[in-house]
Amino acid sequence: MTPPGLDFVAIDFETANADPASVCQVGVAKVLGGRVVEVDSWLVVPPTGVAAFDPRNVGIHGIKPKDVLRSGIQWLESARRLERLRGGLPYVAHNAAFDRGVLEAACRMSDVEIPACRWEDTLKISREYLDSPNHKLPTVAQHLGLPRFMHHDAAADAQTCALVAIRIAELAGAGDVDALWPAGSSAGGAQARWFDRASKAKASELPQPAADAHPGHPLFGHRVVITGEVPGMTRWEVFEAIAAGGGTPQKGVTLKTTLLVVADRLELAGDYDPSAGGGKERKAHEYQGRGKPIRFIGRSDFEEHLEWAPDDAGEAAAPAVSPGDEAPVQEERPPEEAPALDASPSGEASVAGEMPREEAPTAAAPSPGPAIDHRPAVDHRPVTDRPDAPSEAPSPSRDGISSRPVHGGTPASTPAPAPHADRGGGAQRVLRKILGWVLLVLSSLVTVLYLIALVVGLVQDPPAPAIMIGVLGVSLVMLLVPAGLIWLGEYLVWGRDRRRRRRERRAMGAENG
Repeated sequence: MTPPGLDFVAIDFETANADPASVCQVGVAKVLGGRVVEVDSWLVVPPTGVAAFDPRNVGIHGIKPKDVLRSGIQWLESARRLERLRGGLPYVAHNAAFDRGVLEAACRMSDVEIPACRWEDTLKISREYLDSPNHKLPTVAQHLGLPRFMHHDAAADAQTCALVAIRIAELAGAGDVDALWPAGSSAGGAQARWFDRASKAKASELPQPAADAHPGHPLFGHRVVITGEVPGMTRWEVFEAIAAGGGTPQKGVTLKTTLLVVADRLELAGDYDPSAGGGKERKAHEYQGRGKPIRFIGRSDFEEHLEWAPDDAGEAAAPAVSPGDEAPVQEERPPEEAPALDASPSGEASVAGEMPREEAPTAAAPSPGPAIDHRPAVDHRPVTDRPDAPSEAPSPSRDGISSRPVHGGTPASTPAPAPHADRGGGAQRVLRKILGWVLLVLSSLVTVLYLIALVVGLVQDPPAPAIMIGVLGVSLVMLLVPAGLIWLGEYLVWGRDRRRRRRERRAMGAENG
């Protein structure tokens, strides 16, 4: 039965690049009385500027600078439009941490007041209620028997998110938003009890890496420390999720730590400085300066890792920020002692003076290299360069879920990093577009220069009419070559993508019709 009191606005954003403030499309679906009553979408001129479009994001959502210049609106107008449509209702999104981060970052960039509103997450309840291979939006929709949709189109994603919330509310018998997302489920007493369990647990009592974990999982073989809170998950649930992926959760940073998740930050920018962060960040930075291969990632990348499924095995993990390079260091043998907890307001374990616990052996530290500047820099090595992972992992086949390449996330069939779901374009796609641009530019330039030379020659020294006709005929034949190359370049840059999208639309129309 349709939940009669289920009222909310589902929302989704598309971004021009990895910056959350670079919103270029908004999609909303308004739900009243458990029914979708309105779906809307519009383009936005990114607050970061039209020149900020990343080809990888364009390859996913298909939105180009000329599109937002032609029909996009400024963020101030978009924010007002959203508030009128919301009418005081809560926002619901799939991976709400991302969409909330986009809205707030765009407001800050545009000097617009951030609206005070309630946010809820269908990703959280899908994890709670559904036994699904993974909890990406297309997979959840397929699991619930919802119609196929244009993934990464903001309106389609928002509408599907709304339908997911309605369907799960029906399964859970929840009549309204408060029943579907109880206040105590993510805060208050319940979280305090779980957090207390995580805080008091000894190292030997923490979840251990799952024996059946896939070797291709981005967390496989890593020793992972969390600083800050992951929305919608208690610390113990985070520990269990790490272990399910084949990682080893740690309560504090040790010399064996390989990955630090800075959950207080959605993304880690290139100028991120861990030495200015909390105790765990400073300790990890200190160990990194001594040659330990510790990586830093933000909450968005970590949530992407938690949602990894075997069909993503061929895709590259999102890059981590690695402040500073590895400096020469003598291998140390740490005393076998667990770190003591510090009763800090954040509830995190203090690592000051901590000594590493006794843990399973890990790979040796990297060989010494030349000492270099330790200023923060983006490390483009993927997080999947883990010490304990085998050299090769099988590449399972795709799950067959259709997804239209669009904004800031990486579809299941397209490798690349990015802050939403499924970001990327693929090396082949990038090379194809580069080749297309080269053909376009060079062929156009040759054509223009040839025509200029031809016109100037005919004007300055006009030949006999018969000769002129012959020259023009030969010129026409010669221009067919660059014209063909120009067409090929246009096809490689834009035409192939348009063709693919038309095929997908026809396929979906056939299924839905």
